[in-house]
Amino acid sequence: MSYRRVALIVGGVPAVAGMAVLRPPSGRGVRLFFTGDILLSRQVAVEMARTGASPWDSITRLFATADWVAGNLEGAIGSESECQVGPGTPCFAFPDTTPALLARAGFSTVFVENNHAADLGSEGASERARRCDRPAFSRSTSTTRRNLSASAT
Repeated sequence: MSYRRVALIVGGVPAVAGMAVLRPPSGRGVRLFFTGDILLSRQVAVEMARTGASPWDSITRLFATADWVAGNLEGAIGSESECQVGPGTPCFAFPDTTPALLARAGFSTVFVENNHAADLGSEGASERARRCDRPAFSRSTSTTRRNLSASAT
């Protein structure tokens, strides 16, 4: 695997970040999996508490076949009591165990800039960044699992 610098647009501001360039074994293409919005509050949280299961339990083995798995984390890490949204606006707050849950599922990268990124104000955004933004986050699934799991503590 080699690394290169890429330009990103983060919250409308250009930024430069290191990005892994995946090189698959010869004769095989690169497998990239993208999910849609990852929502772990509301009824999803109720169901996870009731069953003790992850939303990805049935597809974790499929994720393991990918070189890279990414999804959009639609919310912030922190308590729902810290929501800073207007009346009638949904607030998506996730527990601090979320990065470890995503790592166990096999996610390599989560995108965090979206319309619910600031649901818990700047403190929620900072907490999410502290727990999810790691230098080696998108290098590989196995590295990501270690980094995300370590960040959950």
